[in-house]
Amino acid sequence: MECTNLVEKILNKVRIWPTRHLSFAERAMLINSVIFGMVNYWASIFILPTLVIENLTKIFRNFLWGGIVEYSTTPRVAWRTVCLDKKFGGLGIKDVTA
Repeated sequence: MECTNLVEKILNKVRIWPTRHLSFAERAMLINSVIFGMVNYWASIFILPTLVIENLTKIFRNFLWGGIVEYSTTPRVAWRTVCLDKKFGGLGIKDVTA
């Protein structure tokens, strides 16, 4: 399936970034700009399967809260709340499922 390449490319990027000791705000900015840009491009070409979208959301969530892909602690805030606009109390992270 072509969409597994998208997940692999995003995983490769996310695995490199923690070596740079990024702050929470920098991780949020990378998710919104770089990763969501890649997802948006692929979604304009393919219809992304639900499993791929769930995997991407999991990668986003784990990277945002822990700075790594394999984060095991429970997130501090619900993902839907994180995806709200800043004026509504969220962080402004773009939601892949929307």
